Amino acid sequence: MKPPPVDQPPAALTQRQTEILNLMGVGHSDAEIAAHFHISEATVRTHIHHILQRLNLDSALRRLSMLIPRRTQMPRIMWSEA
Repeated sequence: MKPPPVDQPPAALTQRQTEILNLMGVGHSDAEIAAHFHISEATVRTHIHHILQRLNLDSALRRLSMLIPRRTQMPRIMWSEA
């Protein structure tokens, strides 16, 4: 994957991508995120793939290094009992 020119920021994330990234950042698994949004785990993985593309991240390790500092900044979502 070719990174964008330095003067061009990565494309903005969609609202759903941002929500998924935030849930990943506080430690939720793909299965938990899928259940929360009532979507399949495959759809969650597709969103993650697109997030990585938009943020120009080329590996899971780089994704983790970006997310770990955010864990203390974002509250864990509250699961409602339906």
